[in-house]
Amino acid sequence: MYLIGAGGHAKVIADILLASGHRPTAFLDDAPKHNHIFEIPVITGLELPEPTASVIVAVGDNFLRATLAARYSTFAVAIHPSAQVSRHAEIGPGSVVMAGAVVNAGARIGAAAVVKLRRFCVRLPLNVLTNDPTGPSRDVWS
Repeated sequence: MYLIGAGGHAKVIADILLASGHRPTAFLDDAPKHNHIFEIPVITGLELPEPTASVIVAVGDNFLRATLAARYSTFAVAIHPSAQVSRHAEIGPGSVVMAGAVVNAGARIGAAAVVKLRRFCVRLPLNVLTNDPTGPSRDVWS
């Protein structure tokens, strides 16, 4: 399995794979800044050395990830061991489920998607946080 890209997002995906007991063969990058990441070689270029090998396009930019994914035909999936994925959920080819993420029953994740830790914003009156009934509302992230 090859990771397409060798930037920060690719490092996170490599870490997920390693934590899951899978070691990528190499990173492929058209402008690499390193020769190795986590002792995994970084190869210059985006052509697969093994044409039938699977890939994960490990690029954070959604548009670029979709554009690059169109160049390949066989995809792997990376799911962090701390993610909770229902056995009744579908994870699309080339997708990544990050640490702490939850994918519930009936969910269908598309191809080359990235599922991150669930975050939500709750709008609370400030007095809930500070006992100041005259204060403005503020956003609290959880």
